[in-house]
Amino acid sequence: MTANLRLLLLTTCLVGCTFQPGTSFGKLRQADFTAAFAPPAARLDAEGRLKTDGDYRITIDSLSLKAGRLSFEETSGTTGGSGETFDPSKPPPGYLICHNGHCDREDGALVPYEDVQAELSGGTRTTRTVLSLTSDQGLSLLTGTASVSLQKPAGADALERGQWSRAVLALSTLQATGTVVDPTTSQRLGGQVREWALTITPSTFSQKVAVTIGRREGETVDVAAQFALTERLWDQIDWKTLAVAPGRIALNASDSVRTQLLENVLQSRFSVTTNQ
Repeated sequence: MTANLRLLLLTTCLVGCTFQPGTSFGKLRQADFTAAFAPPAARLDAEGRLKTDGDYRITIDSLSLKAGRLSFEETSGTTGGSGETFDPSKPPPGYLICHNGHCDREDGALVPYEDVQAELSGGTRTTRTVLSLTSDQGLSLLTGTASVSLQKPAGADALERGQWSRAVLALSTLQATGTVVDPTTSQRLGGQVREWALTITPSTFSQKVAVTIGRREGETVDVAAQFALTERLWDQIDWKTLAVAPGRIALNASDSVRTQLLENVLQSRFSVTTNQ
C-alpha cells in the first residue's frame, strides 16, 4: 500500500468517526446554578418585613432551595400541517396542566408546547434528553443570592453532536420558616405573632435554548442557570383561617394552601445562558 493511499484511508476514517451522529464532539467545561430572592423595595415595610397582598407582614427566618436537576433536550421530527390549534389554558386529552412551556402528561412525562402542537397537527416531533446535571446541595437565600456547581454524570464531559432546544429545571425542595403578623387594626391573628413553616416541591420550569454541538471539533460549553424566587410566594393565603389552630402554622399541611404556594412559585423567573 502506497503512502498516499494509507493517508487517504486514515483521513477518511478520521472524518467519518468525527462526524457520525451521536459521537463525542464537544466538552462541557462548567455548569453553575444560581438562585436568588430579592424582593423589591416596594414589597418591604420600614422594618424590612415582606408585605403580602393581604396586608400581612412576613418575617423570614430561613429560606433554602435545592436545584434538583437541570436537563437539556433535543427535538426532532415534523410539526405537521393541519389539526387543532394548541391552547395551553385548555390542555388536550391526555394532559393534566400546561405551564412554563411544557405540559404534564398523564403518564408523568413533561412535553414541550411545540411537541403538543405537533401532535395535534399530525406531526411526529419527539424530544429526548441529551444532558442532565444535578445538585442535592441546599442553597440558603437569606443573603439574597447563592450558587452551586451542578454535578455532571460520568461521560458528560464528552458531548454528542446535535442541537439543544430546551432547558428544563426540576427543582427538588423549597423550605422556609418565619413569622407572620397582622399590622392592621383588624386583629385577624388575634394580636399574635404566629410562626409558620413550609416544605414543597415546586413545579418544573423550562426555557428555549439554541445550542449547536458540532460547529467545530473540541469546542467547550459553559452553562449558567439562574432562578429568581418570586416575592409573591406568600400571597393569596388565608392566614386568618390558618391561625385558628394553635401552634406553628404548617403551610404545606393544607391541600388548598399547598396548591396556592405552587401556583405562586410559578411566578418566579428561570433563565439559562450558554457560552461556546
